Parts: sequence; structure tokens; C-alpha cells
Amino acid sequence: MKISNETHRELTKVSAQITAQDGERRTFDETIMEIIDVYRQREKASS
Repeated sequence: MKISNETHRELTKVSAQITAQDGERRTFDETIMEIIDVYRQREKASS
């Protein structure tokens, strides 16, 4: 999968923010899945 440098930077920032919240380091794959989970929860809540 290819992503732009900007997307990589933003994903790194989000991953760091999530890590800061609970101290558990994540892979980019885990970070992306967390983003997807939050999206799905928000989608469900608005239905």
C-alpha cells in the first residue's frame, strides 16, 4: 500500500497520541484499525 508523506506524518501523529493516552505502543496497522473502529462507532451513534 502506498501513502503520501503527509498521510504518513499524520498517521504517525495519531499513533503517538493514542500511545500517549494509554502508554501502549501500536503498529500502523493497529492505529488504522482504531481509527476505523472510532468511525464505525460514530456512524452507529448517528443512525
